[in-house]
Amino acid sequence: IGVVIFVYIAGGVAYNRIVHNARGMKQIPNYQTWIEAFDFIKDMAIILISKCYKPRRSQTYHNLPVDSEINTLIDDYEDDEV
Repeated sequence: IGVVIFVYIAGGVAYNRIVHNARGMKQIPNYQTWIEAFDFIKDMAIILISKCYKPRRSQTYHNLPVDSEINTLIDDYEDDEV
């Protein structure tokens, strides 16, 4: 299997370098496919990690505004018109 992988990569690099004048990382055979596969694996890992991690949320309502704070901008606007 190792020999087959080596021949695939070496032959692909040689072909892309000679026929397509590719340089740098673009010489790797099926470069775009490998990049997209890596991005897919990275995205799936992020999704799985975020599904497993749930931050603790407060079960209380202490952070909600009280009735007097809810319409302060509307009340100020209505007072200016009169």
